[in-house]
Amino acid sequence: MDYFGRRRGMQSGCAFTLAGAALAAGAQTLDQFNASRFLLGFGIILQTLLAPVYVTEIIPPQWRGRLGGYYNSFYFTGSITATGVVYATSQYSDTWAWRLPLLLQVRPPVLVFVGCFFIPESPRWLTSRDRMDEAAAIIYKYHGGPENEVAKLEVREVALHVKLSKPQTPWEYIGGLWEYRELFNSHPARWRTGMITLITLASSLSGNSILTFVYTPNQSLYCTEVLNQEIRAKGISLHALESNIATIFFTYTTGIALRDISWKYYFVWIAVDFVAGILWFGVETCSRTIEELDSCFEARFPPRASWRRTKIVKGENDVLEVEI
Repeated sequence: MDYFGRRRGMQSGCAFTLAGAALAAGAQTLDQFNASRFLLGFGIILQTLLAPVYVTEIIPPQWRGRLGGYYNSFYFTGSITATGVVYATSQYSDTWAWRLPLLLQVRPPVLVFVGCFFIPESPRWLTSRDRMDEAAAIIYKYHGGPENEVAKLEVREVALHVKLSKPQTPWEYIGGLWEYRELFNSHPARWRTGMITLITLASSLSGNSILTFVYTPNQSLYCTEVLNQEIRAKGISLHALESNIATIFFTYTTGIALRDISWKYYFVWIAVDFVAGILWFGVETCSRTIEELDSCFEARFPPRASWRRTKIVKGENDVLEVEI
């Protein structure tokens, strides 16, 4: 994700998904089918980790909430479409009843793989690779033009806050993948990690199906917003790990709990919902650039700092000033 860039990472995920779908559709043995599911799962994880990161890093701050929320919300479009396809093919009497739905999985990753050639790279990633000129050109092009004051400010913030990544060989990079101390070795990092852990566990453990229409857009969007460039890739990986662990745990324990304590088990979810209420007092990310959030997390109590609102005005001699 950090070594090859956001676009190449998404294309890598698509390649694994395509290989898995093709192998699944043509599988002749159970071992082949199991191998195909591994490839599919690996590819999907890469795509679902990288896509929200890319969306968050390239969208203008004033649109990030609305457009970024679409990412997870379109899950329902795919889910309904897949259900319709499976229902239609269930009428077949041969192996195409299950092979065709698996084969049709190749269409979305093909569109994404090809589409990545026609979209710009993340300006934050380019800046971390000492390619600030390219990053500035992308921000100006998609965020309002070189004369837009907000775009100018965003370029300055990106140049100021995004640290350059020192050159690494592929093996040095792979070795660094297991170094997760960055998520806990400073006050801002601990707050960021705490916020993504809270929203991840709250979304997995609070019976949120009845609130899906509200919660779904925020699950991936918020986690990518609160993480800065240096730890965003690892933080999103932690988010995925926590979500899957929680899902597996409750998948296997819910049946046991309902059998042993019956309706009293729902009090567990009520307790978790009360804990999730802490999110009301979390760090507010709305209408801020990603870099602007750095100052919030560096404060002694980040939520209070995020509640303060700033207004950017144009002063004398075209100097940008900030009013609080």
